Amino acid sequence: MNILVTGGAGFIGSHIVDEYIKLGYKIIVVDDLSNGLFEFVNNKSEFYKIDIRNYEDLEKIFINKKIDIVNHHASKINVFESIENPKLYFDVNVRGTLNLLELARKYKVKRFIFASSGGAIKHIRNNTFKSIYGLNKYICELYLKNYYKLYNLKFVSLRYSNVYGPRQIPNSDSGVISIFCKNYLENKEFKIFGDGKQTRDFVFIKDVIDANVIALNSKVGIFNIGSGKEISILELIELFKKIENKNIKFSYYPQRPGDIKRSCLNIDKTKEMLKWKSKVDLIDGIRVTLQWMKENLKLN
Repeated sequence: MNILVTGGAGFIGSHIVDEYIKLGYKIIVVDDLSNGLFEFVNNKSEFYKIDIRNYEDLEKIFINKKIDIVNHHASKINVFESIENPKLYFDVNVRGTLNLLELARKYKVKRFIFASSGGAIKHIRNNTFKSIYGLNKYICELYLKNYYKLYNLKFVSLRYSNVYGPRQIPNSDSGVISIFCKNYLENKEFKIFGDGKQTRDFVFIKDVIDANVIALNSKVGIFNIGSGKEISILELIELFKKIENKNIKFSYYPQRPGDIKRSCLNIDKTKEMLKWKSKVDLIDGIRVTLQWMKENLKLN
């Protein structure tokens, strides 16, 4: 079976590629390397440097390869940037997804797996969102539902909570755990935006990989992929302190636009229909992430 993985050089996508290859699937990776790193691309995959906005270049892959499944992880993901540059985010996240859906329809792809966002979509009020990023993902899910109804393109949308783990490069696009891990190793202060009481639902990359494997043969639908537990940023800092009984300095900064106060996903439907739940404890996942950073990143 041939699987096209977009964003396959990125944090989440590259891990999925590795696992699919272990399972014996033929993997074609598409990534424009704007966020992903070529060194993360599995050398047993076929790699194409393509921007998903380029329909013609994408179509060449569908013409030359018999694509059975599309796993779509290529996306612009910075919530704050999406508010500043909504056109760019529409072009990449919505138009790029529509390109892939059209090609999947045209070339009779069996299944379309989509990386969505639990936190960004959950906080919809009167059809408005905290960020353009959340709106993008919601629009894409509407397309998925309609392509299923109109063209019988089977889909699975995985609404991730805050994913963390090895290969998540600490920068403005990454999650708080990745940034905190880097600061922890460099003995730098932790920055708290807002009062620190805002909560997040963290899920380790290995659990996300497992969900993407199940999605290859699961029922059609939209599923939350998270721990089902919420922890505040201040509680997260306390967890970091326990790892090596280390004192951590932190400072407060103004809350950023697009930030949500509480984020925790209900995973009851996912447990029932996908037989999936997160298995990695947060502190264990942080330890693994710290070790990876020590071994792979240049730290100050």
